[in-house]
Amino acid sequence: MLKKFNSWLKVYFGMQYESHLRFAPQTIVINQQPYLISQVSEVEVPELVEIERVIYRIPPWDETAFYYDLHRPNCLYLAVKDHDTVLAYAGMAVNYAAKDAHLTNVATHPAFQQRGLASALLRSLMQVAIRQRLLTMSLEVRVSNLTAQHLYEHFGFKIQGTRHHYYIEDGEDAYTMVSDLKLKGN
Repeated sequence: MLKKFNSWLKVYFGMQYESHLRFAPQTIVINQQPYLISQVSEVEVPELVEIERVIYRIPPWDETAFYYDLHRPNCLYLAVKDHDTVLAYAGMAVNYAAKDAHLTNVATHPAFQQRGLASALLRSLMQVAIRQRLLTMSLEVRVSNLTAQHLYEHFGFKIQGTRHHYYIEDGEDAYTMVSDLKLKGN
């Protein structure tokens, strides 16, 4: 029955549907420093929450939210690690019907920012999205977060609109940004 359903999904949506998104671990070198990029596991969730706590004081995402996403077949979270310590992570949720990969989180521990770790994660997630034959990657970003906006612009994201009062904790607006993956090899 599952095989038949997956075949139907391929025909109906024109995609390669997987029961869960997967990512094979790989070593990357940034500024002569080797790092491991791998799929986030449940045991690493407390490290993700700690990075959020250090960045935001009150983490927007708690352990429950991360555990939930890790079990969704259309979500993928990657981490950059050094000696089994998570330094940065990013996640996406795939909407196969819309052929869109939505970035849910991108965060780097402040002690490791500006080293290219977020760029490596974003590049890896984009490659997965392209392999899944998705057409766009989307996200929301704080209007005040110019550093993140510059990173996203570097990867071809363009502002598409504004979501007013998007962030619950302070009511700040968010830009919606979209990158056309067709231009990157789809």
